[in-house]
Amino acid sequence: MRIIVTGLVGQYAFGGVAWDYLQFVEGFRQLGHDVFYLEDTEMWPYDPIQNTISNDCRYNVKYLGDVMEKFGLGDRWIYRNAPDGSYHGRPETETKAICATADVFLNVSGCGWLRPEYLRIPKKIFLDSDPLFTQVALVSGKQDVIDRIRAHDFHFTFAENIHARDCRIPAAGFRWIPTRQPIVLEWWHSSRRHAAAPRVFWVCVPPLPHACPPPPWASPPQVGESKGPSPKCRRCFDRLSMTAKKYATFSRPS
Repeated sequence: MRIIVTGLVGQYAFGGVAWDYLQFVEGFRQLGHDVFYLEDTEMWPYDPIQNTISNDCRYNVKYLGDVMEKFGLGDRWIYRNAPDGSYHGRPETETKAICATADVFLNVSGCGWLRPEYLRIPKKIFLDSDPLFTQVALVSGKQDVIDRIRAHDFHFTFAENIHARDCRIPAAGFRWIPTRQPIVLEWWHSSRRHAAAPRVFWVCVPPLPHACPPPPWASPPQVGESKGPSPKCRRCFDRLSMTAKKYATFSRPS
């Protein structure tokens, strides 16, 4: 499948932000999918050196390009600058062509702006990475937020217990599918004392102490060898592409 993953790596040029979003890009790539990272937020770039919003995206584009190159994704990113509408990484015409052949639009944190070319992608997935904040905005009646989230076909959330009786986070009329943040362990260097241990590949992050218990389908923390992701751990990605086997029955919008 061709999958487009949104993010904020260039907008907020800090290491922690890059780790958040690129786990999905690399994860899908290692599962054999054709993946592109798309950053089109309609927000003006934030310059961390000047500590201000700017119309100049040179720092953000360079940072994003360097990060993607470092992880072997140098030809797999697109950045659209909101102030002037310029495209970086791939030209606008090529970006639209990529979207026209995409199967899945994974909108992580809902940060991707929903342009017509994105809305025409057969399956659009909203991934709520900020549980409660998202639902509060929905129940508060913010129509722009409601419309943007409803424009997606599937809605995932990091709130693992959201539909349980004892969970106070409102579903706000949506059928939320719990999931977890995946981590590509081979991107992290082992300490010397663990040098002889098997090379790690994937891990599912367990709930923090006192957090909501995982749903019945969730896998326990798993560590696999470098041969590939373990069957249980790859659920983090498989549930996001749960309709993959049905895509052949869908006709692409003209």
